[in-house]
Amino acid sequence: MKLKYLLLPSIVLLYLIFLSSGGDFINLFSLSNNTPDYFIIINLRIPRLLVASLTGASLALSALVFQAIFRNPLAEAYTTGVSGGASFAAAFAIIFAMPSSSIPIFAFAGASFSAAATVIAAKRFELSDSRLILFGVSLNMFFSSAVMLLFSFSESRAVHKALSWMMGDISIARFELIPFIIPVFVVSFLAILYNSQKLTIISFGESFRIGSGIKNSDILILFLAASALVSISVSAAGVIPFVGLIIPHLVRNFAGESTKKLILLVPVCGAVFLTLCDTFARTIFYPFEIPAGIITGFAGGAFFLVIIFRGTGRKVI
Repeated sequence: MKLKYLLLPSIVLLYLIFLSSGGDFINLFSLSNNTPDYFIIINLRIPRLLVASLTGASLALSALVFQAIFRNPLAEAYTTGVSGGASFAAAFAIIFAMPSSSIPIFAFAGASFSAAATVIAAKRFELSDSRLILFGVSLNMFFSSAVMLLFSFSESRAVHKALSWMMGDISIARFELIPFIIPVFVVSFLAILYNSQKLTIISFGESFRIGSGIKNSDILILFLAASALVSISVSAAGVIPFVGLIIPHLVRNFAGESTKKLILLVPVCGAVFLTLCDTFARTIFYPFEIPAGIITGFAGGAFFLVIIFRGTGRKVI
């Protein structure tokens, strides 16, 4: 049996395990209405699983697009500064008690601004791969400092809430945003899938893109779709690093370089990965929970080290 026929049953099985796992294991096949376990599954774990899945899928897919546009395998929402802009704008909305419906709009504006700044800097100063990542990290540090400045003028309750959110704590995710997140994700995904061939051409470089008749408006569409994906992930679950760095690399290793295939597989793997990290985060120190962003941060750090040591040509144990 081919591997692709095992993919869907494996994902279904994993998600059943994610739903059942927690402080107490819940048997999903013996649930009955109006019981505590039923309440936990329906009102807590399913919305949390949806947020983790949509966030992981959005971060992984947006990174795939950014890596093609910037022609840099290390480009993703965190290393390009895009998540920093989105988090600053969203933190501003949270601290000043803006309506929940406005948070994705603020996040999208911040993400678009940061992404545009990165593109302009890359084009104008002809930044190398390493300098582009340094620029993105610097941009993130700038926005992080701006958020800290906001905190210094805010009430302690608002600061605590925003801090938990900035660490990628899915336990305080805004479940009420799910009806907004799903259509934005679907539209962005379809836009990227429809332009998959153009994304392949863009990844070959500027001269090849121009010779193939790809317009700046085509890049803008992909750019806005990726920024929208970052904005909904930041709005719902806060700042979760390195999902976009890890997943596209791993998927390329077993699925090849076909852009259309990557667009289909990367979001699925991103969703499963972040849901796994969140399940691990809420069970490893039970009854205490840690933010999923801490788990992805450790994973991303380890992944960076592997890339560095592989680049030296030395064997990595």
